[in-house]
Amino acid sequence: MATCAVSGTILDPSGAALTSLVVSARVNQSTLSGTSLIAPAQIATATDSSGNWTLTVQQSLSVLFTVQYPPVGTEPQRIESFTANIPAATSADFSSIIVIE
Repeated sequence: MATCAVSGTILDPSGAALTSLVVSARVNQSTLSGTSLIAPAQIATATDSSGNWTLTVQQSLSVLFTVQYPPVGTEPQRIESFTANIPAATSADFSSIIVIE
């Protein structure tokens, strides 16, 4: 199984790094890749002190990334979702693989 290290950086509007945000990925439904069944299990990581994160995902899949933002003031936790197509490459930048609809 060939994998791709997808990475990105999350900053606030002032350009400061946002730390400890959870970034996750999963396929929307079970899918076949060659002779393997890929289950819709979730993989996750957290942003580091510079706002950087990396997730290793199997190549040539369409996945759903989610980013969980902590509550601000009286707002509840916010979760944003992004569809992405994982390329047949060893690494990719998150901003270049998301599908803008």
